[in-house]
Amino acid sequence: MSVDFSKRRWGIGWLLLGVLVLLPDLLGLDRWAPFAQLAAFRPALLLITVPVLGVLAWRRRWWLVALTAPVWLIGVALTVPRLIPVDLPQGREITVLSANLSYAQVPQDYLVRIIRDRRPDLVSLPESGQSYVTALAGKLPGYRAFAESTDANWRTGLLVADHLGTPRTGVDTETNFATLSAELPGLTFVAFHAFPPLSRTGRWRHDLAELSHWCAKTTPTIIAGDFNATLDHGPFRAAMRGCRDAASDTGTGLVPTWPAELPAVQIDHVLSAGGPVARRVEVLDLPGSDHRALVVTMALPIGS
Repeated sequence: MSVDFSKRRWGIGWLLLGVLVLLPDLLGLDRWAPFAQLAAFRPALLLITVPVLGVLAWRRRWWLVALTAPVWLIGVALTVPRLIPVDLPQGREITVLSANLSYAQVPQDYLVRIIRDRRPDLVSLPESGQSYVTALAGKLPGYRAFAESTDANWRTGLLVADHLGTPRTGVDTETNFATLSAELPGLTFVAFHAFPPLSRTGRWRHDLAELSHWCAKTTPTIIAGDFNATLDHGPFRAAMRGCRDAASDTGTGLVPTWPAELPAVQIDHVLSAGGPVARRVEVLDLPGSDHRALVVTMALPIGS
């Protein structure tokens, strides 16, 4: 009896460990550290679990395999859909660039080359700052530049192509880094940057919660930037209810954007509400930044 009791105790502990490591978001634990960090790396942890299952099978620990496999399969079921593209509609195309400049460390001439080559209509630039964005627009005829009225490098800037019309801009100071918005004819564009989930995650959760305002819109809306969250984070999924994720829609939902080297996760996103749907996503390296850039081509609803 003591052996069975010991095995049962080990089994409960092993199962609990698997759930805490692979599925903390399903228990709501990813609202706090260190589970917020664990949830971000779920795709990598699922891969690591495969050889663990192999070793357990080789050692004939079938009861541990039986406990681990269901938890692993649930994690896989939550992750794999991001690799499957949805039907991509036709419509007027618009291109969005999102690039975290890592405290304005990306050489301006490099970013200018990307913009001239990809010709984005809308550009979100977290961690840029007013002087950087203003100087950048000076090298890019055909774009209007907007940034919060401060020169702090951690502030977000945005660019809007002239052919879209003159936007009405706004600043949401409820978020820690301030959120910029540009109201255009038939379209709202939002440049977003959430606070990272550090040892205290309250500011991170607060910033993500602000997304619900934009994702609830029924008119065409695009939100782009550094969300410091992956689709494995429960607070992010809850806040973006009503929004689509461009990378997930195009089957590139596991392509990492941060850090620039492995191990990496996808925390930069282009979201949409009110009709726009992604058709193509490209991920580009950014020298000087610990992030990679997203170039997303979207189809706008007919008539927008």
